[in-house]
Amino acid sequence: MPAIFISYRREDANIAGRLSDRLKKEFGADQVFMDIDGIEPGEDFVEVIERTVDSSNTVLVVIGSNWLTITDDQGQRRLDNPEDFVRLEVTTALAKRIHVIPVLVGGSRMPRSDELPEPMAVLTRRHALDLPSNHLFHTTVDHLITILRKREEEARKREEEARKKAQKEPPVEPPVGPRKGRIINRWNWEKFEKDAEQRSLGSERIKAIRDFHDHLRTDLRADIKWGNGQVAWFGARWEFCSMAPIGVNSKGQLNFAFGNLSGSDVQRQFRERLRKLAVDGLGLSVEEGFERKFPSYDFDDWAGKVDFLLESLKSILPS
Repeated sequence: MPAIFISYRREDANIAGRLSDRLKKEFGADQVFMDIDGIEPGEDFVEVIERTVDSSNTVLVVIGSNWLTITDDQGQRRLDNPEDFVRLEVTTALAKRIHVIPVLVGGSRMPRSDELPEPMAVLTRRHALDLPSNHLFHTTVDHLITILRKREEEARKREEEARKKAQKEPPVEPPVGPRKGRIINRWNWEKFEKDAEQRSLGSERIKAIRDFHDHLRTDLRADIKWGNGQVAWFGARWEFCSMAPIGVNSKGQLNFAFGNLSGSDVQRQFRERLRKLAVDGLGLSVEEGFERKFPSYDFDDWAGKVDFLLESLKSILPS
């Protein structure tokens, strides 16, 4: 893919072409992109532009005397059209934090930020290069090549240093998953499974409950406390919780402790979200004193609910 992308208006094609020719001689034809000779017939121009700009190391924005004010057939300034090709090229490069150099030609000046569409305004913060068309053209391009070569060498050194560092350091095994929550009191799975079997919950349901337990610890980093009545309460590592707000008991029921969520705005917000999940998502009935009780939900199909519960809890947790 090209390392240098040249963005220009057709009115500035001559000097942009001269610039392209010099750079191709220096870096190779496959390292310089200009749309007039780089897009195959039948390709989507916009997709090619975005893809190529994204893969470039440097974008040269050739700014001629009419670059800022040129209009289309309807009299609208082209830069004000979000689908204008030059605007697409420049905004893509700026958004991707690619090295952008404005190249002023034909006696043009650098636009002011208030003269550009908002997505392009930061272009004015990039130091521009004045490129004359007279006998100083080649001298100026030589200076540009020096700049590009310097950046190329700096990038090569960074890659070499990173490679050497990787060779010296032992490989780091990727973590199995996110940091796990703690088990505050040991969850006695043997007792849980014994009680669950006595209640004829079935092996599939017991496995689904255990999966829910494991995912809460790994994916949502919830602490677990084994409470009275064979209930495992989740949530102590969620710093906004004074006490754990949800639990699972040996009956295979999901328990809610809404009374443990009061006080701060974050707690109250999560309490309302959790209540909405219980009522709207799981169909729990609202009764007087609902918040002070420990309503539970008995799943007929735990295995089919685990993913729903995990995604629902993940979506309502404070960021």
